[in-house]
Amino acid sequence: MKEVSVGFAVYYTPEEFRTVVAAFSSGLVDPASLLARRVELAQVNEAFDALARTAASAKILVEP
Repeated sequence: MKEVSVGFAVYYTPEEFRTVVAAFSSGLVDPASLLARRVELAQVNEAFDALARTAASAKILVEP
């Protein structure tokens, strides 16, 4: 067994967050266009395997 620690941080300013929410709300940006694919919870392992192979599915949505 191998132990792995992964750490990262992403920070957006409140103004950046408001700008994005406004773009989504106004229809300027369709948030669905940002997703590469949707997967069910049972497909999470397969989705992570795909992420390890390529960045093409970098944005996935896990649906319960």
